[in-house]
Amino acid sequence: MIKTVMASDLEKVNSYEDAQKVLENEEVSAISFENLEGILIATDIEIEKSKFVNCKCENSNFERCDFSNIMFENCDFSNSKFIECNFTRAKFQNCKLLGTNFMNSIFYTTEFEEIVAKYSNFSESSLKDVSIVKSNLEGANIENAKLKNLKLEDTNLVGVNFFETNLKGIDFTTSNIEGIVVSIKDLKGAIVSEMQAIELAKLLGIIIK
Repeated sequence: MIKTVMASDLEKVNSYEDAQKVLENEEVSAISFENLEGILIATDIEIEKSKFVNCKCENSNFERCDFSNIMFENCDFSNSKFIECNFTRAKFQNCKLLGTNFMNSIFYTTEFEEIVAKYSNFSESSLKDVSIVKSNLEGANIENAKLKNLKLEDTNLVGVNFFETNLKGIDFTTSNIEGIVVSIKDLKGAIVSEMQAIELAKLLGIIIK
């Protein structure tokens, strides 16, 4: 489990107008954004030791932001942009991230737990020491990504695009990988169950009777 470092006394911000003013600063620290609703715009800033709780902020824009020791809990950031962001010691808990764009982002010691991120985009991103647990990433794009020490547990990966992403050492045995898009060379060294191996054999054109 990833432990984020929070300030002992977070300043609560629970109005959309106040939150947007706070996010106009270049550096944001020790803030608890709570029960917000609306489109947030915050680009090219640093946000640390803070959390977003019960926020419904679809279509928001956080491009090129640096997040460290950050928690997103019970939030909806569907169709939002987190392009070219850095996440360090971050946690997404019970969040909706439908169609959210994380393209060209860096994730380090980050945890996704019980999230719904169908059709999200992690292409050309780097994920190191990341865990994805009891989540739904159906139809997500993880093309040309760099994965190191990625932990998957009980996660729906149906139809995920892993093309040009090296899957060596990744354990898929507890997750659903039906219909994934992947090149043969990138499957080398991936850990799968016997039933999953039969499914993946279809990529080789093998018919198993």
